[in-house]
Amino acid sequence: MLTPGWRFVLRTVVATGMAFAPVGFGVAAAQEREVLEVVVTEVWSTPGDPGFGYPRGMAQWPDGAVWVGDHLVSEVSEISPDGSRTSVALRDGDGPREVRFATRIVPRPSGGMFVWDRKRVGLFGPGKKLERYRPPPLKSPPPGNLAATPDGGLIVSSSYDYDPNHKLSRFAVHRFDRQMRHKKSWHPVARHKEWDTVRYTSGGPVAVTRDGGLLVSDRAPFRITRYADLDGNDPRLVVEDERIVSSAELDDGNILNVVSFVPGKGSGERYQTIWLVLSPDGAILGRTSVVRQMEVWCATPDGAFLATYWDGPTQQHFAAKFEVEIVPKEGSPAAN
Repeated sequence: MLTPGWRFVLRTVVATGMAFAPVGFGVAAAQEREVLEVVVTEVWSTPGDPGFGYPRGMAQWPDGAVWVGDHLVSEVSEISPDGSRTSVALRDGDGPREVRFATRIVPRPSGGMFVWDRKRVGLFGPGKKLERYRPPPLKSPPPGNLAATPDGGLIVSSSYDYDPNHKLSRFAVHRFDRQMRHKKSWHPVARHKEWDTVRYTSGGPVAVTRDGGLLVSDRAPFRITRYADLDGNDPRLVVEDERIVSSAELDDGNILNVVSFVPGKGSGERYQTIWLVLSPDGAILGRTSVVRQMEVWCATPDGAFLATYWDGPTQQHFAAKFEVEIVPKEGSPAAN
C-alpha cells in the first residue's frame, strides 16, 4: 500500500513547456534508476471542430475557464471549465479586448494573465478585466517561453534579432520589470552562422523555482541550467545530452520534463510525447509515453496540465487538460 508521502499529483509545478527531439531520440538510463510510474490521464479535450488555427499558449483562470491564444486566427478563445464549450474572449483587432497574433499566455502572481501580442502585452486582472496594455519588451519573433516573476514582471526566453547594438542578441533569457522595462539579459544563445537556426534553437522553456531561482531549458544543445536567482547568478548545469527537456520543479526538488518525439519521414514510427521525471542531478526516475504530438503549456492551480495537440486524421488542433500522477514503481524500494 502506498504511503501518502509517495502518492501525489503534481500540484506544485512552477511551469512546463516542450521542445522537439530529432530522429534517433533516445532516453539512455539504467533501468534500476527508474523508481517512479508516471500516469497521464486526459480530463477533457475540445469537442468537434474547435476552429483553432495555430494555438500558441494556454492558461487557466481561478474559475476554471481556460484561455487559448491563437497566432493564426488572431484571437483568444475561452474554454469552459469542463472543456465542453469554446467562445471568443479577445477578438482580432487593435482596440480594447482585442489582439493581433497572440503568441503566449502566462498567469500573473496576482491571479490575472499576461497576454503577449505582436504589438503589445495585455495585463488582465483576476476578473478577466483588462487593466492596461504595455509595449512588448522585445520586438522579436514569438518568445520561446514566458515566466511571471513575484514582483509582477516577466522572464522572457527568446533570441533577439532586432537589437541594433547586438547587446541582447547574444543572450536567450531577458528579465523585465512590471513596467516592461529591461533589467538584465543572460544565458548565451546557440552558436550558428544561420540566424534562423539560432532563433529556433535558443530560448526554450523557463520556470521560476520555489526558492527564487530559475530553470532554463535549451533546445540545442539539449540541457537544463539552474540559476540561483532571477538575475542569472551562479549557473549550474543539471543535465546535458539528447534527452530534450523542459523546465518544471516538483515539490520534492525533482524536475518534470515533457519531450516531443518527431519521427523521420518513412520511418513508420508515430509522434510521441514523453513525460520524464528527473532527479536534481539529471537521473531519470520515471517516464511514460503518450502517442500524440502535444505541446504542454503550463500547470493549472488544481494541479493539472494544459496542452494543445495536432490530430493527423482530422487535420485539426485541439486543446486539452491532463492530470499527471506519480506513484512508486512496483518492486522499487519506494513502494515498500
